[in-house]
Amino acid sequence: FEQNNCFYCGKQLSAIAIHVDHFIPWSFVKEDKLWNFVLSCPECNIKKSDKLPSKSFISIIHNRNRIIENFLSSNLFVKQQFSNYKPDLIQNLWHYAKQSGVKQIEQHQSIKYHIDPHYGKLIVADSGKISN
Repeated sequence: FEQNNCFYCGKQLSAIAIHVDHFIPWSFVKEDKLWNFVLSCPECNIKKSDKLPSKSFISIIHNRNRIIENFLSSNLFVKQQFSNYKPDLIQNLWHYAKQSGVKQIEQHQSIKYHIDPHYGKLIVADSGKISN
């Protein structure tokens, strides 16, 4: 759902090097739901580990989730995965995790996505890098 690009750095993903990352770390949420998954390159996923991504990514995943809900709402699997999802859930979980001491990864610049509202596709326009 990120057009085969890493959610964090925008790098094109190869079929043999795709990681699925929990946006809000699994160590905090302990739940595997579609609304919390992003595709990642191995480098970004390993660097992020069990840390929170930069706050600037919240709006990107929120928009991505809105698109998934709107365009795939008739899909039973998606319906089940989003059954308890609310628009402010990611932002609230991010803040709760931060207040609970989950560390945040620093990054130089955020990735910029163009969201095509007609097709529900995320297109990478410009990429940044995650740093240690």
